[in-house]
Amino acid sequence: FTLVILASGGYGSEYKILFLFIITTTTIQSGMKYGIVVSIISSIIILSMDLLCAPKGIMNIYFEKDIVLSSIFILTSWPLGFYVKIETNHISDLKILANKDGLTGIYNHRYFHNVLNMEIDKAIQQKTKVSMIFIDIDYFKQYNDLHGHQKGDDALKKVGDILKETIRDDDIVARYGGEEFAIILPNTCEDEAVVIAENIRKNIENEYFYGQESQPNRNLTVSIGVSVFPDKSADDVELIKSADDALYRAKLFKNRVERYSSVLEELKNDMDKEEEKALASAKKLISLINAKDRYTYGHSERVVFYSRILAERLKLSKKEKMILIYSAYIHDIGKINVEKDILMKATPLTNEEWEILKNHPKGGVDIIKPIKELKDIEPIILHHHERYDGTGYPDGLKGQEIPYIARILTIVDSFDAMTSDRPYKKNRTYLQATRE
Repeated sequence: FTLVILASGGYGSEYKILFLFIITTTTIQSGMKYGIVVSIISSIIILSMDLLCAPKGIMNIYFEKDIVLSSIFILTSWPLGFYVKIETNHISDLKILANKDGLTGIYNHRYFHNVLNMEIDKAIQQKTKVSMIFIDIDYFKQYNDLHGHQKGDDALKKVGDILKETIRDDDIVARYGGEEFAIILPNTCEDEAVVIAENIRKNIENEYFYGQESQPNRNLTVSIGVSVFPDKSADDVELIKSADDALYRAKLFKNRVERYSSVLEELKNDMDKEEEKALASAKKLISLINAKDRYTYGHSERVVFYSRILAERLKLSKKEKMILIYSAYIHDIGKINVEKDILMKATPLTNEEWEILKNHPKGGVDIIKPIKELKDIEPIILHHHERYDGTGYPDGLKGQEIPYIARILTIVDSFDAMTSDRPYKKNRTYLQATRE
């Protein structure tokens, strides 16, 4: 621009005002500070032309005009820069609002997923770990119903504040939905995450909440699940599912921290490399079943959890216990051959659809046959839908004709089915299911 002005008359050029384009553009792009700096430089350039290039006698005429023009330069950059600053702050506030939960002031579900994807990618590149904590307020519906949604909102805000105070600077806490919160812990192993989770549990337990005396344990408490990438999950989706499954276990007891654990890891200890690969393939098949039927998500892990409890109560031998646990983990693997429309159907099955579904125990046995380590569980998988009165399937066995461990698995499988929501029915309470 200086060369253009020099070529068009120098100190007497009518195009000195062109510097306003530079000043305006710089102020909009970079803010008031840089706009004022550029306006001062532009003023120095045009005034220097007047002092150095103009002949004596006419210099003051142009100098006076350019003093006014310099003032215009600065007056343009200053209010424009102020407006740009206000607009930038406004945009920044809007971004914060878009990423923050309006009630608790912590991050929201959308931001949580965006950050999780970035942290997982960073962990893969840097070969580090990412832990996750899932938190759910115990008996919160009861608290809301008794004290009203206003007090419920106050409790959610207070829990959000406690979480912000307890986590570290690099951790990300978000409201995952309803009374559920999630925390991403970059570069953190499972043991460290459990310590943080336990501190959160204690801090919330020790905090006074309005009307907490009406809660079943006379306190407002939380249940917490912990998992870690890549030790216990292969990607962000598995990390969320595993933390959620650990939370499910914690909620069975309430006011408790649970790590995610999978029976698959125990199975690997007793297998050679080929069998381990085969079992890993079986796990992938189970994941596919989970994707086809929302009900089966976490079902196998829960059945394993219940099986452990019942195995201890029944004082099973070590071998019987292992057979039961292995069977519990992969008992529904045969459903991979069943259409999603049948698994998800909200109305009663037709006779033809029912016959297709009844084939899944035999299909499961066919899938696990190549794994010699699982030979002992084949009859359990095959007969876990037999009934004591002989009306079950596939073979209509009656009473003690049904293998003992298969009968145990049927009880456990039925209990989880009754206490889980299905497309065609609402879940029963634990007490109702226990009685049935």
